[in-house]
Amino acid sequence: MDLNRETITNRKEAIQGDIAKLRETISQLDTKRQELINNLNALSGAEQQCDHFLSLMEEQENDEDIQTTSD
Repeated sequence: MDLNRETITNRKEAIQGDIAKLRETISQLDTKRQELINNLNALSGAEQQCDHFLSLMEEQENDEDIQTTSD
């Protein structure tokens, strides 16, 4: 292999291209990560809402049972 300025410059340009591609991939992954976190937060909120509704239903059923037994 003949080592000269042109060979090194070509190699450096190839490396710079690889660096740019990796930076772009990392940026895309950061965006995707944030989307996934947002989805997780939304699902967690929906789960909490379901728990809340179930709790309300249980309270209502208990109130109905108390009214039925007191009649």
